[in-house]
Amino acid sequence: MTPSRQRPQSVTLAATFLIAMGTLLVLAGGTCTLFQGALTAETPSQPTDLGGVFRNTTFFVGVGLLVLGVLSIGAGSGSLAGRAWARWTGAAVSTVLAIFFWLMGVVTLGTQNGATAAVILLVMGILYAMSGYALFAARSWFVARR
Repeated sequence: MTPSRQRPQSVTLAATFLIAMGTLLVLAGGTCTLFQGALTAETPSQPTDLGGVFRNTTFFVGVGLLVLGVLSIGAGSGSLAGRAWARWTGAAVSTVLAIFFWLMGVVTLGTQNGATAAVILLVMGILYAMSGYALFAARSWFVARR
């Protein structure tokens, strides 16, 4: 491989971050979905019941985390292989999660004793934004891989 064809370090770091965080998202999504299943095992579903709303919310959050986690793992793996679809998927997932973490960080700042959690959430948002930018900026390497 010539030096100009080597994978940029930023792509390697972004892909590794997406794979690692995608694995955590899949675990969190599976936990939420299993938790929702445990909540609905013995209770009838009533739409006006607060428990029913909580069960439905837990289920949709779990499925959303599972989908984002699988997309993140796929985008990270595909980016390591130089796939153009993975570059765009990784940049999109990173952008969505960066906005989500920034919003959650700002909301958490307003709570009592939420400064530590807010800083962690804001840093996670920054890491996702940097991953998305790294994949977006590495266009020439992905184009050369075709």
